[in-house]
Amino acid sequence: MIERVALGFKERQELEECLDAFDKCVSKEDFSSAKNIVKKLNKLLRGIEWVGAFCEKPFKILNHKGVKEEIRGVLIFAPQNLLQEDLVNTSRLESAHGFYICFAPLRRREYRCSFLITCGVQNLKEAQACPAFKKLFENDKAKYHNKCGREFYLDRYDYPLSLLRLVALFNDLPVQDFKVGGVNSRQVFPKKADMLFLRGTQAREKGYINEAIECYEKSAKLGDVESLYELGKIYGDKTLRRSFKGCPNFTKALEYLKKAGDMGDTRSYTLTGDFYLNGRGVPVDIEKGLEYLNRAVDMGSISACFDLADFYLEGICMPDPKRAEEYYNKALKMGQTKLEKAHICYMVSRQYMKRSEGYSEGFGSIGSRRNHKKAVAHYKKAISLAEEVFGTEAYARLVSLDWTHNNTQILEWCLKAIELGNTRLYGYVAEMYVTGSGCVKDEQKALEYLKKAIEMNAEDYQAHFNLAELYFDGGDVVQQDYAKALEHFTIVANGAHCEESCYDEALRRLSKIYDKGLGVTPDPLKAFEYLKKACDSFDWED
Repeated sequence: MIERVALGFKERQELEECLDAFDKCVSKEDFSSAKNIVKKLNKLLRGIEWVGAFCEKPFKILNHKGVKEEIRGVLIFAPQNLLQEDLVNTSRLESAHGFYICFAPLRRREYRCSFLITCGVQNLKEAQACPAFKKLFENDKAKYHNKCGREFYLDRYDYPLSLLRLVALFNDLPVQDFKVGGVNSRQVFPKKADMLFLRGTQAREKGYINEAIECYEKSAKLGDVESLYELGKIYGDKTLRRSFKGCPNFTKALEYLKKAGDMGDTRSYTLTGDFYLNGRGVPVDIEKGLEYLNRAVDMGSISACFDLADFYLEGICMPDPKRAEEYYNKALKMGQTKLEKAHICYMVSRQYMKRSEGYSEGFGSIGSRRNHKKAVAHYKKAISLAEEVFGTEAYARLVSLDWTHNNTQILEWCLKAIELGNTRLYGYVAEMYVTGSGCVKDEQKALEYLKKAIEMNAEDYQAHFNLAELYFDGGDVVQQDYAKALEHFTIVANGAHCEESCYDEALRRLSKIYDKGLGVTPDPLKAFEYLKKACDSFDWED
């Protein structure tokens, strides 16, 4: 099972980011950053004794159907003890042993990537003589290899899980089985349960639910705990049509989930608790629901901590914010690294923020105010633990919860978020410099940030409007320029939605420009048309 190949939280996250970045390279057909991606990948793979390389030249592989396919732009992965570091020379790769894992853009899924095990097709006859070939390909045509692109939960996304699953399969095969004339060992490869699990996963992602159930059930009989969990999810999915092997079947779902939970799968106990708390296919049973969730917590489930905290915050029976906070604190203690703890803090903040929405100063409940403060506190803690990872978003969240802080503090958070790469706040900062909110008015800085905002997003109509206002009014730094003002007001008028606050104001300015002939030949007809549009967009009911 996947547990045989372990990577920590941080490494799993970094692996996901690298593979996602390569997927984007493929979609853009721009591989300029591929070498840097491979360097990062090899640092991560060193811990599991694998290496990766990038091949940009056209390269033939066996695709999911076992058919030769030429591709361009592929990541190749193999064990260090088979290939050492020389992966770039693919002709040597094919003649050396002929088996590896590819992360490749296949024709059948244009501009998207899939994982598969393949062999050197230029050396196919020799490869077929290897014991490894029969164990990897015979009668299977690589059917069981998991194609990616959707998300399913272990603890991170699909890309890392798929790669590590395939690594686990590979690692069970003795090195001599990759060589012509190699002898079989006592080890059984692939692990049948693993192969069936991957077949089931691929079938499910294609929508072949009956086939997925069949594979998962066979794998479950061989003791695969993840297959039990997947069966529990399928049978408990009330959105599936009944034509899929009698789905939904909550009795079966609970049976599989309880088995998986008894084998140590915390997700299964968490989902079982959810069934009972929400009456999904069974009568609502709060006591049983809490029992299973607490079992999961005792086994180390962060997700179950969140579910229990939600239960006490929502207060189905009676709200108990203190109990909720206890479970959030338990989740935080389960974090193994600073990064993981920061991630938990960030998620706790999101939960509290959901319950503080709609509150404004002078209105709202005491509970809303309390949740708001806790959201802010946890965002700050996430930043203190891992500013480089969560800072860009957490600072922006703090800005959105700005009613308890002065404008100077808000501007500071905006600038920190921008420094860490959050370009969405350029316009916000520019507006603060225009109005002097939390700072001294600074036309030059306002001009710089407005231009950056528009450069990053040409449809930031508020930034266009504010820039037009600067040119319309003129000042000590920005010279009055009606032509530039006209240009940006026109962009707002032609592109902004009528409900945006800047829309009708831009129309009024344009009406004034054409009425007074400010930088243009006076045109009373155009002035009237813009004024009429502004009046039409006004909400008279307000």
